[in-house]
Amino acid sequence: MASRLPPRRRPLSVVSGDDTGLLKHVTLASTPVLASRFGEQAFGGGVGCLSWGPQGEGMVGAGLDSGAVRFWRMDGGDAAAAHVEYAADDGWGGSCGVVAIRASEGPSSRVSVCDREGRVRLWGWQDDAAGSSDHGEVARFETAQATAAAQFAADGERVLMGGRGADATVWSLATGQSLYKARNVPHDELDLLVPVWLSAVCWMPDRPQAFVTGHGFVEQRLRGEVRLYDAAAARRPQLRSIAPLGEEAVTSVAVSSDGLSVYAGSVTGCLVRLDMRKGLKPLERYKGCAGSVRKIDVHPTLPLVACAGADRMMRVYNTRTGDVHSACT
Repeated sequence: MASRLPPRRRPLSVVSGDDTGLLKHVTLASTPVLASRFGEQAFGGGVGCLSWGPQGEGMVGAGLDSGAVRFWRMDGGDAAAAHVEYAADDGWGGSCGVVAIRASEGPSSRVSVCDREGRVRLWGWQDDAAGSSDHGEVARFETAQATAAAQFAADGERVLMGGRGADATVWSLATGQSLYKARNVPHDELDLLVPVWLSAVCWMPDRPQAFVTGHGFVEQRLRGEVRLYDAAAARRPQLRSIAPLGEEAVTSVAVSSDGLSVYAGSVTGCLVRLDMRKGLKPLERYKGCAGSVRKIDVHPTLPLVACAGADRMMRVYNTRTGDVHSACT
């Protein structure tokens, strides 16, 4: 899911992807309107993650469960054919679903991808190769860790990843080497090992070395966690919020542009705001979701947070009032 603010006098709009491979561009006027549709439905080709193109919001890209990566022009109308495509055949003995994608801007624009097996691949961007999958590969490396969640840093030089049994790790895209690996939290009150079950990650927008992680069920205690790490300070989390959503796993996290609030979603559709200044204390709960929260996105300037869930609905909340600003399928 991605949100954007078009030029003045145009309504707010969002782009979302579903588990069949379709992307929808919806304008959020008084009544949501489907502006365009991209992609094609295919078994095993669901949308795993989205990214804008290297020049910004003129293009939108999707990493698919099949391992393929495709970009479409936003002004192309309803189009099944991708403008730029990177093939699913990755040369590693099979394809694997994409969990993170980023198109970097600059003199040497490139597309970075991470899949569920922790494999990272970088391609050069070729905007004039419409419909072609013949793109120069810049680099690739394997991290040998299962990856349920990943996100590329804003500088385009690092990737943060983790999964079940694999704690948060930061990797250099230039060298393919680990820059930071989180250390598990101390044993619990019964002196038992706390299992690692990382389900979501998000870089802090105002602190380049800091990031937030969401965690799933912890063995039989059925609770999730949200943690704040600072790679420049320590290997263990600086802050922990245990069971901020009750007896539920955390499935998605996002951080506000000012770095003061963390939004966390759960496996049953709960969405809460945690206050960074109060030790990640839950302060506000947003109502309306009826299915597992798959993705949360925060608007960079407006008091809006978007949430997409397994109930096939996308909702935009006003963070000042807590009301639903808009909702669409």
